[in-house]
Amino acid sequence: MNEILQASIDIETTGLNEGYHEMIELAITQFDDNLDPTGIKFVSYVKPSERGVKLAEPKAVECNGLDLELLHRTAPTPSQVRYALIQWKEELFGSAKIMPLGHNFASFDKVFLKLFMTPDIYNEMFDYHIRDTFVLAQSLIDAGKIKCSTSMHGLCDFFNIEYKNAHSAYGDTLLTLQVYKCLINLLK
Repeated sequence: MNEILQASIDIETTGLNEGYHEMIELAITQFDDNLDPTGIKFVSYVKPSERGVKLAEPKAVECNGLDLELLHRTAPTPSQVRYALIQWKEELFGSAKIMPLGHNFASFDKVFLKLFMTPDIYNEMFDYHIRDTFVLAQSLIDAGKIKCSTSMHGLCDFFNIEYKNAHSAYGDTLLTLQVYKCLINLLK
């Protein structure tokens, strides 16, 4: 059995519809068994296509604050980012699969990542088990353990976590780790 690498993952996109909108930022932050970042991370912008710039949802662009024209001119291409990510993972972790932790990862980030990486490469790199703070929070709300919004902002407010660097992929990986740690502590 292969070793599993635990990592918080987040992406930023030009909108909400996979296959129509594009991933424009990716961050993966490794964490240890105490749910603390190890300092090992992969962070990259991704060059949007001309079509992607034109079809971007204004609300998404406002939310992530990224300059799509600048990214189109300066960011690495999707194939360069895919290659860099594969090299990063193989050099540091060999055949270990990444077990993702994310906020709404199952319904959003995973879908975009599978399209970006191709399903075969995604399945080779990422474990099929995931941790999702959105799903866990909804379960705790359903059980009457917490009363708040399942949004990252709502959860940060509920747990008194400073909501800084939100909507940057790397910043969101760190927020997700903090929220996950608080949610797990409620289960103890």
